[in-house]
Amino acid sequence: MDTIADLSLQKNVSHPQTIQQILLNEHISSFRKLLQRRPTGILLVGSYQSRNCIIDSVIPDVQRLSCSLYVLRAAPEVSLKEQICVDDVDTPCDQSEVEGALKGLFVRARNVTIIGLAASETTVPDSLLRVGRFEHVLTITTALPEARKVAWRRFLLSLVAEDPHFEFPREGDEMLMRKSPGFDLPDFANVINTFLACSLSSNHVGSQRKFSFEALSDIVTSYSPMQASSDLSFVTTNMNTKEQYATDWGHHAGYLKQKQQLLRLCEWPFLHEETFTRLGVRSPRGVLLHGPHGVGKTLLAESLLRRLTSVNSVRVSATDLFSKYLGESEAQVRRLFARARILSPCIVFIDDIDAVGQRGGEDSSGVDGRVVASLLTELDGVQGGKVFVLACAADLDKLDAAMVRPGRLDNVIRIDTPGEEDRRMMLEMLIKDIPHGGARGSQELIEWLVSETEGVSGAGLRALCDEAGMIAIEKGGTDLEAVDEEHFREALSHTR
Repeated sequence: MDTIADLSLQKNVSHPQTIQQILLNEHISSFRKLLQRRPTGILLVGSYQSRNCIIDSVIPDVQRLSCSLYVLRAAPEVSLKEQICVDDVDTPCDQSEVEGALKGLFVRARNVTIIGLAASETTVPDSLLRVGRFEHVLTITTALPEARKVAWRRFLLSLVAEDPHFEFPREGDEMLMRKSPGFDLPDFANVINTFLACSLSSNHVGSQRKFSFEALSDIVTSYSPMQASSDLSFVTTNMNTKEQYATDWGHHAGYLKQKQQLLRLCEWPFLHEETFTRLGVRSPRGVLLHGPHGVGKTLLAESLLRRLTSVNSVRVSATDLFSKYLGESEAQVRRLFARARILSPCIVFIDDIDAVGQRGGEDSSGVDGRVVASLLTELDGVQGGKVFVLACAADLDKLDAAMVRPGRLDNVIRIDTPGEEDRRMMLEMLIKDIPHGGARGSQELIEWLVSETEGVSGAGLRALCDEAGMIAIEKGGTDLEAVDEEHFREALSHTR
């Protein structure tokens, strides 16, 4: 895969490695070591660009076969080769017959290493994933932080070669590295080509190229890694922007103490990983937010995820993990955490976890118990500082005690109905955009509402303001310009 950026790099920067090889250096090294052991088969799993880049870097002259029934059966002189590469072994077409043809290829190709290329290991038949066939599986994960940093440095230097007036911060490569967690080769290609296309379109025809580091940084920040959108359709991933940060975290009113606890437990381990390692401090693995319905647990969690622009996130409602097919619920739990490991550093956000993690929870089919067991297994495998679990529950007492023991969701934060100061901050945020009339000033109205809304949740306060506005429209018509105290008073009587 040659992108505009690669061509520019090769022309202006004298270096034996391309950006692709820098990003895949760890996997190229692992693949070489596997080949030296002369195994029967190696399954290389990853994106089309990544797996082909590895093959071209290590064995560029390898014989390639397409995974079709005709080609596999008719392949001549396979026993005379050291390696054979079979493309797309996870192809869904004529799966059973192709599976049989691949088994026959392994029999004919004695003392030959057969390299299979696939986008996903889960779609490759289990009968091929054993000793004597594809006995080694090499999954191409996202680029390591140091590799991303070197790759960004190379690209920034290539931009300097193209545009002598281009400038970037001294720590520009570090900044881009932190904003690109979960990026693999196709992601880099997409971001770089998008940036170059935008830069070219903004310049006059025939004029010298002009590049902006700020524009590149914004594109990287707003990009969502491709691997985040595969396999699990019900899982959403982050797309962080500066605007979302300002809106969602900076404008999230109230709960100052709980927000500080979240930053301490969720943000510090990712931002200060070296300090944690140097002092021998174990990074937290998980946090559980619990409290009544409507107090803003989910809103607070999602605001935190948008704040952490240098960390990926995968988000799922616990009930979406269930499937009507036997064994599929547990498989979805495994795939959820497998994706988080690929996208590390990553936060797994599970909403309404008490829907699956109930004490002794067993339905007639035993699905609840198996899903809980799968969750517990994955929580045990979470690596602090790389993958972090953030969960929400309405009732802590319903959760299996094993969920909240040390090493799992052992940091528990209570989100209760807002206190007086929290309600004041929330109402100030809600009412500031509402035109207000009447004898009371805005602050007096807020203080009166604070005294009248004890025990009301954040969602309840939002509903109160909306109801006051609806009453104002109902009584004063669509030309009304302000919401008065009487409208709020009537709204209070409706919502209590």
